[in-house]
This record gives sequence, C-alpha cells and structure tokens, in this order.
Amino acid sequence: MNKENGSGLPLVTINIPAYRQEKYIARAIQSAVAQDYPNLQVIVSDDCSPDDTFEVARAFASNKVQVHKTPRNLGRVGNYHHLLYHLSAGDWVVNLDGDDFYSDPTFISTAINLVTKHPSAVMYAAGASSIDEERGRITASPIKLAGNVNVVKGTDYVLNFYKWGQIGQHFSVLYNRKLALETNFYILDSLGADTDSICRLALKGDVIIHKKYVGVWTSHKGNASYSLNIRNVQKEFAMLESIAGAAYQYLPRAVVDRWLKESKQLKYKQSLYNSLPNEKFKEALVLLLKNWTWEVQSFKEVVKIFLRLI
Repeated sequence: MNKENGSGLPLVTINIPAYRQEKYIARAIQSAVAQDYPNLQVIVSDDCSPDDTFEVARAFASNKVQVHKTPRNLGRVGNYHHLLYHLSAGDWVVNLDGDDFYSDPTFISTAINLVTKHPSAVMYAAGASSIDEERGRITASPIKLAGNVNVVKGTDYVLNFYKWGQIGQHFSVLYNRKLALETNFYILDSLGADTDSICRLALKGDVIIHKKYVGVWTSHKGNASYSLNIRNVQKEFAMLESIAGAAYQYLPRAVVDRWLKESKQLKYKQSLYNSLPNEKFKEALVLLLKNWTWEVQSFKEVVKIFLRLI
C-alpha cells in the first residue's frame, strides 16, 4: 500500500487521458484537484493532440499533478492502457476523460471509506450525470436500485449492467489497481473497452454501488460514444463476448448465454438509433423498418425521420 504522504491512507490515482480537449481539460484537472482526499495523485496524458491541450494542462503541473505527452499517438484505449500500466502508482485508480469533470469533491474520500469497510469489494461505482453542451442542461442518469449504498456480488453487477441504470460510467468507478492489472484492463480496441475491463474485474469480488452523483459526462459531437453505428457494432459484440468468456468461469453457461444474447440485442438497437440521423430519409426509413420492434423508441424514431420532411 502506498502511504507516501504519511496519512496512512491508500494512494488514489485519477488518470486523465486527453486528446484535442483544450476547451475542457482545465475544468477536468481542476475538478480532480478539488477532491478532498489527502493521498491523491492526478496524472494527465495528452495523446499528441494537434491543439493546445498539452499546453493548457501543463500549466497545472505540481507535486500532485503530473502532465505527460505520449511519444506518439496511441489512440483512446492505448492512452488508457499507457496511463494505467506505465504512469499510475495508486492502490486505487479512476479514469476521468479530459472533457468530463467531477461535481462532488468528496467522491474519492467517500469511495475509499466504503471500500475500506468492505474488503471484499474490488470496485466502487457511483452515480453520473450528463450535460448537453448545446443546451447547458445537466441530467442525472438513473440508478435503479432501492438502497443508497448497495454491496452486490460482482456476478450480479455484470448480469444487471444494462438493467440497473448507469452503474458503470468510467469516471465514477474507482477500482483496485493490482487486480485491474491482473485482469488485463484495456486490451480491446472497442468503444466499450472500459465496460469490458470493469465487468471482467467485477466478477472477482463484490461491487459497491452508491447513489451519489459525483461527476458529469459532457455530451458533444466529439464524444467517442457517438461513433457507435451499425457498421462498427461488431466490435461491441466482441466486447460483450469478452465479458461472457470471463463470466463462464463464475456462472452457469445458460445464464451467461442468455445475458449475451440480450446484451447484443440492446447494443444493436443502440447502434441502429445512432445510425439513423446520419442516413438519408429513404435509407433511414428502410433501415428502421428492416429492424422494426414494437417498442416506444421505434415509434419515436419514425417520427424523427418524418419530421425531416417538414
């Protein structure tokens, strides 16, 4: 355990991967530094941004904040991997993308307090909000659990990952670094590389889910999540298959197979709805009808398509 500052508390690392985020990076760093936890390191890794992201970040360099630039462009997941495997020193780690920020300065201290009380926990997952950059509106993503603090089996966490609401937002999940390295975090070239890593780690112990909203995901056109579409959804299927491959060691095959089937259907719908706005009227309508399901969202998408004619 790292106790370098004499506090007797485990060292926590907030990793901030950044690329072309000169507009947001200062806000991210400031929100990380504002955490009230005393044994904290903040590490920024700029992935050879063509803008001034590195220069803006470098102004915050201090004993607590390290600012690095990758030797070459590693890509989104490559930068995650670089931070965790080569730069981080914390006993516990969390990943804050350079365009997101923390809204609760007690996030880390609360998380460490709870994982210390529950030594079987391999991670702590808090609530997350999102901000629509165009409208400036912040919306809390629901967590569909009754209790305020819930300690659940990792297998239940994985099986309900898409049912319990937003319980795996990257910046709100504090995880055990040693176990993360043993789990081979960030090995998939996928939009869901974080989901794959978090879920495979969760299987190894308990997860604390806390209805405490700690940070804000910024919704803008540069988000990686907006690039999910019908044409690249196979990579997300590979992510789900990776989780399933690990889950077979802990759960009956029939249970995992059912979860995999349902999760693929959900991910395909997400990719479909993401694709429709980028298709021409006729192509969008054909694509939707070809994949039609009798649910509310399908009807909403039809309305959106026909509103283009007005």
